[in-house]
Amino acid sequence: EKEMLGIYISGHPLKPYEDDLKRISTITTAELFQIQEQVKQNLAQDIDGKRLTIGGIVVLKKNMVTKNNNMMAFITLEDIYGAVECIVFPATYDRYSRLIEEDSLIVIDGKISMTEEDEPKIICERITGLDEFNRDKIYLKISKEKSLDTFNEIKGVLTRYKGKTPVYVYVEKQGRMMMAQRDLWVNLDQKSLIEELIQILGKGNVKVS
Repeated sequence: EKEMLGIYISGHPLKPYEDDLKRISTITTAELFQIQEQVKQNLAQDIDGKRLTIGGIVVLKKNMVTKNNNMMAFITLEDIYGAVECIVFPATYDRYSRLIEEDSLIVIDGKISMTEEDEPKIICERITGLDEFNRDKIYLKISKEKSLDTFNEIKGVLTRYKGKTPVYVYVEKQGRMMMAQRDLWVNLDQKSLIEELIQILGKGNVKVS
């Protein structure tokens, strides 16, 4: 539909994943371009080089061979609001090339490349299939009476149980939920993981769903 008519007649293919993308992404394409306009008018701080996480569908992929004969790619990632060009340099391409075919649903961790003259771009550093986020998740709550240093205790535990299960941490004092970085995702098959987290956070503050 999009290729023939320029629009999706039967609804955007990302609509079923809208809630997941809102939870996972730290910025949308609409926000990215809005910030660029505000930067031009000196109404917002420049975010060039800022780290971000954004999910969507690959609608276009162009491979290119570098001077050193390495493969890289330029992909267009579309979320529900618009599209942005993403640059996949050789080292990243070697690791994630299988995930960036057209019509793939992916989540990109990277940096913003923004100038006043050119449209914003994303420098890809890590790429994950969106389906990786549809597995079990572990939710941790740092209650009000706990010190913020508790997060460092949790981090020490998580690094010992590396795996593919996303970790979400709710800091009650700040009323804020955040997703842990990928290198802090865990292996739920390790039963002692839950026990150690309960010892730190207390019963009822560690849930898997």
